Amino acid sequence: MLSEAMNDRLTRVGPGTPCGELMRRYWIPIAPVVQLAENPVRKVRVLGEDLVLYRNTSGGLGLIGDRCLHRRVDLQYGIPDERGLRCPYHGWLFGETGHCLERPMESSPCAEIKQKLTGYPVQELGGLVFAWLGPLPAPALPRWDLFVWPNAIRQIAIQVIDCNWLQCQENTGDPTHSVWSHGHLFKYVLERDGRLAERAASLTHTLHTRTKWGDGIKELFAPEILKKSATHRARELRRLHERPRRRLGHPREDLRCEHLRPDERRVDVSGSGSHDQTFQWSEAHRSINRFTGSHSRSRRSTLQVQGNDVGFLRRRSGQLRVA
Repeated sequence: MLSEAMNDRLTRVGPGTPCGELMRRYWIPIAPVVQLAENPVRKVRVLGEDLVLYRNTSGGLGLIGDRCLHRRVDLQYGIPDERGLRCPYHGWLFGETGHCLERPMESSPCAEIKQKLTGYPVQELGGLVFAWLGPLPAPALPRWDLFVWPNAIRQIAIQVIDCNWLQCQENTGDPTHSVWSHGHLFKYVLERDGRLAERAASLTHTLHTRTKWGDGIKELFAPEILKKSATHRARELRRLHERPRRRLGHPREDLRCEHLRPDERRVDVSGSGSHDQTFQWSEAHRSINRFTGSHSRSRRSTLQVQGNDVGFLRRRSGQLRVA
């Protein structure tokens, strides 16, 4: 069980908190673009901060603090302007950086003032608005393939959940809740309402797949385990315990390399007994890199090593062979 202090350290995400500072080093999706077509000014809460997202009449985006500097009026009711967002009370104009650009009916309406609102960079990508709440300058927004595929139909769903981020992630990694909340509970409700045959006729329906997850490893493998006698199981356990560590570990742990010609590497598989090992060249080559410092290669070829055989790996026309 987490202590209260550790729980706060992990779940508090406001400015200045450890986890909040970590999350502010990433671009964060804060709204779908289509919402700004419905209403160009929207209030959002991101990482413990109350902000206002808006699109000005020139088409630009802004993300600023939600309260006007003048009389603390809520800017979610603001008026989009060509250069930013105006307060609905006295018309003060705020740009995308949070600076006040104009104060109507004052002697020097455009004079610069020291006070400013919070302002964060925002960008559109893949139908979403992303915000950077970390230190400036902001890095480039990663153009992941799902965001930039052409001729694609994107479905964006939003659900506001009144809990912290860790509770959501804990639930995501909990397979038991999927079996019961999305499986057995779903089945019970459909049976109660007399709709089970109609809604879950197909064996591929999510209800059946979710409940199947409940079989678990024990139930799946128990019949095979029970077929073995107690003596045989004990013999297997003893054999596993006594066999060399090399057989239990990764092949990389037992590779020794010595520098030969530039186009040649020698791999010595150490250990006693005869034990065949097959592994991908990308794995073996990374092991070689640990000792020789040569560059990694992305090519994946299968290498078979038998017992204590010593092989010479030669690179010929981009391919490998065991000599």
